[in-house]
Amino acid sequence: MANYTLDETRNIKVLLNQVRAFRDTIQGIIDNKESSEHSRYVSFYDRETGKFEFSGKEFIPDFIIPKLQLCLEIKLLREGKKSKIIEEISADITAYGKQYERQLYIVYDLGCIQNEEEFKRDIENTGNVKVIIVKH
Repeated sequence: MANYTLDETRNIKVLLNQVRAFRDTIQGIIDNKESSEHSRYVSFYDRETGKFEFSGKEFIPDFIIPKLQLCLEIKLLREGKKSKIIEEISADITAYGKQYERQLYIVYDLGCIQNEEEFKRDIENTGNVKVIIVKH
């Protein structure tokens, strides 16, 4: 099980906010790449880098940090989607475990998770997997 200190968890939450802003900015550039100036910024944002196949299905992590052998997935948990998100994470853990030593799942909770420890417990017991829940 991946162990993070309280300070590391706080830093990761701050990073998540920065990553979201960064991703939105880059996606805006990709969606509106009208000038050559914009296209030069797109070159370092290549989701295809982390793409791989597992049992005939294609997987693409939201973000990867190759030096840490870490993949990062961001999940949005809406009302009535808790089981679906857990199933997605379970499938991702199996596939990403073949490609990455560490996995980090950041779950943006819109009020569905009542007991955070219960939600994270079984997921985090599957190896080098960490779940961070960000409450809306």
